[in-house]
Amino acid sequence: MGNRFVLGAVGLIIVLQLFFTYLPFAQRIFGTAVIPLGDWLRLIFFTLAVFLLVELEKYLFRKFEKQPRTESLLR
Repeated sequence: MGNRFVLGAVGLIIVLQLFFTYLPFAQRIFGTAVIPLGDWLRLIFFTLAVFLLVELEKYLFRKFEKQPRTESLLR
């Protein structure tokens, strides 16, 4: 979230993807079709679930890496 250029690039990609998917001339050229609202909701839910799982994994790795290891654990 700290790099505004990355956020801008992500925003631009989203806008271009929407143009690619919803503009009639792009649909004819690339053979795409409109994505129904129900499918969008499933896509957003799945994406959010994956994002939260990855963030949980990162949190757990950071938490357990900071704990000092003792010799008894390594034997």
